[in-house]
Amino acid sequence: MEVRADLVDQDKRMVKSAFNLLFQWIVDLNFAGADAPVFSFFEEENIQKDLADRDEVLTKQGVRFTPKYYQRTYNLEEDDFELGEPRMNGAGQFAENVSPGANYDARQQEIEDLADDSLAQASDVWKKIDEPVRKLIESSSSLEEVRDRIFEIYADMDPGDLEKLVRDALATALLAGAVDMANNPRGKR
Repeated sequence: MEVRADLVDQDKRMVKSAFNLLFQWIVDLNFAGADAPVFSFFEEENIQKDLADRDEVLTKQGVRFTPKYYQRTYNLEEDDFELGEPRMNGAGQFAENVSPGANYDARQQEIEDLADDSLAQASDVWKKIDEPVRKLIESSSSLEEVRDRIFEIYADMDPGDLEKLVRDALATALLAGAVDMANNPRGKR
């Protein structure tokens, strides 16, 4: 293992030296006299998912870990965390994907209601936007013609209506994305 570690270190030094020389050449060519960036290696912390999964199973079986265990195992500082009682669902089982005071289903419903309200309010504006475009597409013989005539359609439209429609759509999409991330923090579907 020591020989392997020495070879790894030699390879790292060779790569670092090559990159630093390359960076210096680029800076000298483009920014004469400026300091070149310096290449360096770093190692990402590995949380060890297998260990975390094992700890979760043991906790569900009633094992209680000490703060020292968490500090040692997960490389945490004493003030990085607090130990509390595990959250339980109504059946006395550990709750999955729940954070304190969160009711994601209710939030999701609120966002859906907001989206429905926004769509209802925007329907008149949407008709002003949608109908002329459909007619243009149906009457045009090519995409180039559509491209060239699209601005004519909106010349008389109130820009405030379009702005409100886009603003409401973006706000609704942001809220929906936030709830989706809260419900699926690791992108699980």
